[in-house]
Amino acid sequence: MNASSNENSLPTNPVKTIRIADHVLFVACILHDIGITEKYDSLPRRFEVTSADEAANLLRSNGVDEDSIREAWLAISLHSSPGIAECLPGTVGAMRKAIMAEFGAMDVPANELSEEERELLLDGQDLERLDIETELGDAIVRQCRKTRKKAPSASWPGVMLRSFEQDPEHVGANKAFWDCS
Repeated sequence: MNASSNENSLPTNPVKTIRIADHVLFVACILHDIGITEKYDSLPRRFEVTSADEAANLLRSNGVDEDSIREAWLAISLHSSPGIAECLPGTVGAMRKAIMAEFGAMDVPANELSEEERELLLDGQDLERLDIETELGDAIVRQCRKTRKKAPSASWPGVMLRSFEQDPEHVGANKAFWDCS
C-alpha cells in the first residue's frame, strides 16, 4: 500500500466523539489562564500546563472522574495551540472554539445556537473588554522574562516574548498576540 492511496482513505476526523460535561467545560474555561498570575511566576512550567494542573486538582478534589479531568487538562494545555485543539472533539475543541469566538477569530454559526444562546452571545458583545489583549499578553511576557523556560521558541508565549524583545517600548497589545488565533 503506498502512502498516497492510504491518505485518501483516512477519515476527516479520526478521533472519537466525546461527550462534553458542562461543569468540566466551565472549570476549564474559567481556569485556563490562571497560570499566568504572579502566584505561579516561579514555577518552571508553561502557564497552560500550570493552569491545567490547577483545574485538574480542583476537579479531582470535587470527585470528578479521571476521564473528565483528562479532558479539562488537555483543553487547557492545548488552548494556545492553533490548528490542533479546534480539530479535537469534546471539551478540547469546544473550549478552543469558544476562545477563538471570544477574540473574533471564529464566527459562531447562528443556526447552531438556541434563541437563549444567541441572546447571551449578543449581550456578551456589549461587555467591555477591559483591555484583555494587552493585560493577558503583558502577563505572559512578564512571566516568560522571569522564567525563560516558559517560552519555547515555537510556542505562543515564545513568539510573544520575541515580539516584546524586538520592540520593548511598544504600547498596547503585544504585536504577536493574534498569532494564536
